[in-house]
Amino acid sequence: MKITVIIPVYNVEDYIRATLNSLMRQTLTDFEVIIINDDSPDNSQVIINEFCERDERFKCFMQLNEGVAAARNHGLEQAKGEYVLFVDGDDILPPKALENLYRQAIENKADMVVGMMQENGMYGHGIFARTRILAEQTIVDRYDPAFLWTFSVCNKLMKLETIRRLNLRFLPIKHAEDGLFMFNFMFNCQRIAGCDSVVYRYRKRPFWKEKSATQAATKENLEDLLIALEQIEKVIKEHIKTLNPAEAENYMQFFYERAIDISLLREYYRQLWKNDDDAFVLLKNKYEYYKTLLKAETWENLLENNRDLRLEDGLRNKQELCKDPLVTVALSDKIPEDEFARVIESLFNQQMPAFVVHIHYKHAKSIPAEYKTRENIFIHTDDEDTAAFKNRVLNAAHSRLITFIDEGIYINNNTYKFAIDAFMQDDDLGFVTNQLRTVVDEDGRIKGSRAHKINFMGRYLKKNARSVYNSADWMSGNKIFSVEKLKEHIRFTNNPMADIKKSYRKLSHMGIMRSYVFTSFDNKMILHYTRNLFVRCTYLPVYFTLRVLTSKEAVRKRLISKKKQIGKRFISLCKRIIPLKKKVFFISIRSNQLIENNKAVYEAYKGKKVKFTHRMPHSVLQKLKIYWNLISSKVIVTDDYLSYFRTFELKPEQKAIQLWHACGAFKKFALDYIAADITREKKTHRQYDAVIVSSPSVREVYAHAFGIDISKVLALGTPRTDVLLKDDWIKKEKKNFYERHPQWKDKKLLLYTPTFREEGTKRIEFDPQINWAKFSDSLGEDIVFIVKNHPMMKNDLLQGEHYYNIVNLPDGATEQLLLVCDVLITDYSSTVFEAALLNKPLILYCPDFTTYERDFYIQVPDDLYGDLVISQDELIENIRKTLNDPNMYLIELQRFKEKYLSSCDGFSAERVAKLIADKVNS
Repeated sequence: MKITVIIPVYNVEDYIRATLNSLMRQTLTDFEVIIINDDSPDNSQVIINEFCERDERFKCFMQLNEGVAAARNHGLEQAKGEYVLFVDGDDILPPKALENLYRQAIENKADMVVGMMQENGMYGHGIFARTRILAEQTIVDRYDPAFLWTFSVCNKLMKLETIRRLNLRFLPIKHAEDGLFMFNFMFNCQRIAGCDSVVYRYRKRPFWKEKSATQAATKENLEDLLIALEQIEKVIKEHIKTLNPAEAENYMQFFYERAIDISLLREYYRQLWKNDDDAFVLLKNKYEYYKTLLKAETWENLLENNRDLRLEDGLRNKQELCKDPLVTVALSDKIPEDEFARVIESLFNQQMPAFVVHIHYKHAKSIPAEYKTRENIFIHTDDEDTAAFKNRVLNAAHSRLITFIDEGIYINNNTYKFAIDAFMQDDDLGFVTNQLRTVVDEDGRIKGSRAHKINFMGRYLKKNARSVYNSADWMSGNKIFSVEKLKEHIRFTNNPMADIKKSYRKLSHMGIMRSYVFTSFDNKMILHYTRNLFVRCTYLPVYFTLRVLTSKEAVRKRLISKKKQIGKRFISLCKRIIPLKKKVFFISIRSNQLIENNKAVYEAYKGKKVKFTHRMPHSVLQKLKIYWNLISSKVIVTDDYLSYFRTFELKPEQKAIQLWHACGAFKKFALDYIAADITREKKTHRQYDAVIVSSPSVREVYAHAFGIDISKVLALGTPRTDVLLKDDWIKKEKKNFYERHPQWKDKKLLLYTPTFREEGTKRIEFDPQINWAKFSDSLGEDIVFIVKNHPMMKNDLLQGEHYYNIVNLPDGATEQLLLVCDVLITDYSSTVFEAALLNKPLILYCPDFTTYERDFYIQVPDDLYGDLVISQDELIENIRKTLNDPNMYLIELQRFKEKYLSSCDGFSAERVAKLIADKVNS
């Protein structure tokens, strides 16, 4: 038996038939299905009996109502397969799920295989991003942080022999028991493989259907969750002892972030109105405990991801949220009585707790009993018409946002969260509008309305896009307004559609695509209330025209995705049939020729070698050349981020060597960069066998930045600095320079090397805050100021002006300019390390020192030599002082060299070449 599928069953009679049918349709046939009926009171057993009688592979066992953990444990006792897959009784497996999982398990001799999980529900159909990250890898690192966001065992095929050897069982709790089981199993796996396909379709039930155990945010479930988190934390800490301290700390930060963001905030605090007060106290205490364990960057990330929760002020209880809500919801008398209860349910199902609800007196008797006593519900008793009610609520609102629901509209669980994000990014917004989706049946199946969707297609989606088709967006319940802007421009009337039309005319607005609201309105009803005859007659051809235009882009994306899949399979085949050769592949995407470290080592290595140098993007032929050499070379040498390492898995006998292009360690980079995509960075750098650095003191920095063991970071020196210590080369380069610039031979040369600036992750123009005319006059005739921008800086700092003693040299080699300059002036550039080797005086000119957002490894300016200045006048004064006494910081200079450049002795390239030769012949 290849696979045992274990299915716990409780109250799933509406879904279990589809689940079992999906197993009947599997292309792999050598499996058994163990169904554990957890004393289900519905008719699930009748359906199960049909399958057991029809197919001997389906077997059912009964147990008392003991919960899903006990049911899965019961299934493990009965299992006979080589591998085990856990499936819930209301979910579905694609036809090739078992075949794809098992194939990867056998081909990779894996204890566990991870596939993609897809959510199917009224909120949309999408693949869980972290499962994709894991599934797309051929061999998965057990310490990949993506596992922390994928507790479910249902998309993971597990070897039964390993489960029994470890004597693993599910803990008898109701929440996160699968996560605890998964971590106990995963950390004891010899090998984990990825399966690059959807293997599990998780069915998200509509909020009005009976909720599963994990969807109920009760105190009992919270207590179980905290038990599971404590046990998982204990398991993780026990197993990460094999990692270096930096990696271990980094992994624990991921765990604490996940524990807060997903387990505590998303699953409980965002559903605060479903909890009792005792649960909140428990939740807040655990939150405060985890918060004390977070590093600053992790905390900032949490704040950014949960802006609507205002975490800076801590978690708030229900009474505090009622006093300071973010959204006021007004339920008017226009809502149909038969849909009112579901409207209320949808409000308390969405993931943003800071809201209050004002209800027109007409609906007082229609409020479901469970919501009548909620502190955030306010029932109006005055016999008011619609306009009076809305204006009263608006005038009394003390929230930032407000929404008025006149229709049978059900709020998506993230509607208010996304609206708050939009308003926080744009203070000018008057309202946002959400696309309508029609609920087709009780199971939550939905479809879109063509007439309404036009407002969310193509050019109509832009901010303040006004068109005749806005008249099809006449409802108010799908809109969230700014209280301030509404009070300023709108006074409600008893004609709601006219009010919306006026809002489009008076207020700045935008459509939100990430979220839907749900309704019973179909296309016909939407058009019925759309008074514009032109819209009614033309919406269909316009809809299909826009659909064709947008579908072209969708087809293009699908083709690209398909090409990538085919490419992966082709490369996998080539890796099997193409043998390794004892050659070294030097690859650089920094330039169209070998430069700096790569060039120095390439020239020093005397064995068989090939090179590839070309900036991104690469053509198909160039990619084929790269992959050919990646497949066939024993050693790969690079000097920068190499994106190919993210998808190309090296063979165990292959070695990757990183000759990082910078000396020392100045600005934070890779995993340490605050705006870094952690998962992307880990995949880029995880395969390095050796990283070459300039001194022992920076080994730990590079180990942490690349997420690798410190033993792989070797202080062999920076190869490109070898020439800076060779007198013959220095004389030759100086001679070449002065032959090209004889007019400067008797001048004092100042070299200015500013680095690029960013806002977030975007490059911005740098303003040096220098009055160039005044600066030129202050230098005099015997000084030349040479500006050499960082390669990523495209703007002309001189702004097209010309001065006799200030020049731009964009094409000059930095090393050559360092040789001839008398003083280096820079800001946050790593040229300080080369300048130190050449004993050049240094001035740090940093006009934006107090606002510069990149963090440093070194203490600036304390760890550097030379003065830091922030104004033009200070710079002029410091230039004069330094030229008069260039050796004033000689002691600090020597200390700096000893700390950051002690391995740079002129023979670094030879040492690296020998290392490469050893790895080629190993």
